[in-house]
Amino acid sequence: MTEKHRHTLWRLEGSNARAEGAIEADADLLRPHEGLAVRRTGGIALPARWCCLRFLQTDWPAPRTDAADRCDAFIRGSDLIAAYPPQAEFPFQVAVSRRWIDAAPETGGRFGLETIVSVNTPLLDSRPTLEMTNRWPQADVLQLTWADPAGAAQAQTPGARPAPIGPNARLLAGKNPIGCTNADGPGCWLIRPAGVSISFVEMLYPSDFEQSVVEPCGSDGCSLRHRFFRRPLEKGVIFRCRWRVHLVNRSDDAATAAALSTAFAAESPFLSVY
Repeated sequence: MTEKHRHTLWRLEGSNARAEGAIEADADLLRPHEGLAVRRTGGIALPARWCCLRFLQTDWPAPRTDAADRCDAFIRGSDLIAAYPPQAEFPFQVAVSRRWIDAAPETGGRFGLETIVSVNTPLLDSRPTLEMTNRWPQADVLQLTWADPAGAAQAQTPGARPAPIGPNARLLAGKNPIGCTNADGPGCWLIRPAGVSISFVEMLYPSDFEQSVVEPCGSDGCSLRHRFFRRPLEKGVIFRCRWRVHLVNRSDDAATAAALSTAFAAESPFLSVY
């Protein structure tokens, strides 16, 4: 089963998905915590040292046990969707939608990949905390900063006018995990792998930015981990988060990242069931 897209073709055989085109990657949908194993970007094979590169790892208790033995997977347009039923240790229905997106020409970005995770439950009151992670090769990781930190320390509400982003970014480096909050800057990070002319932009929809941590992984590079849905969830309510990765040119990556983040923040909330 296939579906054409300007940049990428999804192929789905059972629970195994393959992306072919601008990004070539594989995913086992029964193991969402492993994310997309990326082989090529922009038609260029990745260096061997990038073997750790994995996009959009989505983790909750059930996927790491035998309980995650089934999901309903299908392709709709440019979206690859996998829906997971509630399990005893995680009584929530989880839907993970991965979609290829085009950057608006004025942002200067290239193609990107977005993951949208939706969660609901039959319980009256619960907390469906889950984590999502990107694993990167050896690279500098920087978080963009606010133009006016004093006026942007509060989480933005959906549809609000995006707060201005400053011209600088703070380098996140060290041997210990480094936490990131909305007070430090928007949920937007630059990843600059060594020895190449491209960078990656990783960003969260503003109202979804709760808690993120950059974790060094020694010779395997680093990971950028995000935690979502720490607040209570009631029956009949759907929680949703959105998370994007874009490929950009290194020469003007900070300005491009700011433009992409501002455009993303200005988008309306995603309201589809999946």
